[in-house]
Amino acid sequence: MDWMYLKTFYYAATLKNLGKAAAVMHRSQPAVSKQIKALENSLGCQLFTRLNSRNMVLTEEGVRVLQFTEDVFQRRVGLMRELEGLRNGEAGRVTLAAGTATLSLMLPDAMERFRQRYPKARLTLLERSPDVALDMLSRGKIDLTLALESQIPAHLTTYYWKTAHFVLMVPRGHELTSCRQVQLEDVARFPIIKLASHVRFASGTKLEQTFAEYGLAMNVFLEARNIYLMGEYVRRGFGVSLVTSLADGIPLFREELEFLPLDHLFRPERILICTRRNSSLSPCARSLLEVLLEEREEDGSIPKEKSVP
Repeated sequence: MDWMYLKTFYYAATLKNLGKAAAVMHRSQPAVSKQIKALENSLGCQLFTRLNSRNMVLTEEGVRVLQFTEDVFQRRVGLMRELEGLRNGEAGRVTLAAGTATLSLMLPDAMERFRQRYPKARLTLLERSPDVALDMLSRGKIDLTLALESQIPAHLTTYYWKTAHFVLMVPRGHELTSCRQVQLEDVARFPIIKLASHVRFASGTKLEQTFAEYGLAMNVFLEARNIYLMGEYVRRGFGVSLVTSLADGIPLFREELEFLPLDHLFRPERILICTRRNSSLSPCARSLLEVLLEEREEDGSIPKEKSVP
């Protein structure tokens, strides 16, 4: 099976347009059509139901071949990264995507250790929401991400890292700090500051769902895109916010905010490091994974996973 034929088929299948595929491949449209026909002949099946050259629909066989092609491309990217790492010794490249709070409040120390240990490595961090980061990982666009266990699809390989606790972020000295155990009814008395509703898996979404289950009204004061904006308005007394925290707290406006435990209302969740299954990590990505696992929390209630491959 010719590599160039697969590449041509991939662009035709994803762009659904022979002209666009030809432009991307820097070939003429007849040449692209000829390569697709040659691939069909070698496979012994029709890959497209051709309505016309600008509206191409995959057959069932075509869908299967596209899945195979995408897998081949992902493996090729991983192979090239691994070969680069082998050529350059401790050098190489690795890309990690995660949410704002994870990148800014949980990972800087580990990233600093990695940079000191592997100064020649090309480390790229991408700020992305959990659903976007997980999709990028699934499609082979990044090497690693971190997410809550409930967010992660079953087809990824995961390693336990730490446990996230849901806490209520309030201004220091807020009246709720005097409660022995904060209840949902107590939270409902105050304006809510939360992540924007379109941000999937956010703690604010969990609070919305729980309020709805118990028939409680939510008075939303602010929908924000990151925890820093949320903290700014909470510390000024505009409302309270549900956020996730590690066991040792959140290093955010330390002198002006308090974080009230809500383990009795919301079950803590495991934070997992995610990689693609059946895809070898490059030496550089493996090194970053090992650095992250050095600060893994011990928790007897959580089963240990296999060692780093």
